[in-house]
Amino acid sequence: GFLLMTLWLFVYFLIVDRQEGVIASLSSSQQLVTRSGFGNYLLLVIIVSAISMAPSAIPYVGFILGWFLMPIAWLLEASAYLQEVDEKQPMKPKPHSYPS
Repeated sequence: GFLLMTLWLFVYFLIVDRQEGVIASLSSSQQLVTRSGFGNYLLLVIIVSAISMAPSAIPYVGFILGWFLMPIAWLLEASAYLQEVDEKQPMKPKPHSYPS
């Protein structure tokens, strides 16, 4: 489970940011993760999973604590994506097709 979560860590970001399809974003995510080192992203997935699941172990307070910890987990993943993708290169916009 953790291996696939690591390989497909950036799928949602690639679909939105680069406007790729699902299959293309799965492949692109795998290339991004393996380019920088699989172990670093595996550690990130384990940390994000721990942050996401830890509040469920605390009765009553864990539900409220989860409201504050889940955005932190999402920000960790977004930060990793932004650090991995070279933002200095402009993205090629997709050509718009206008209805006839």
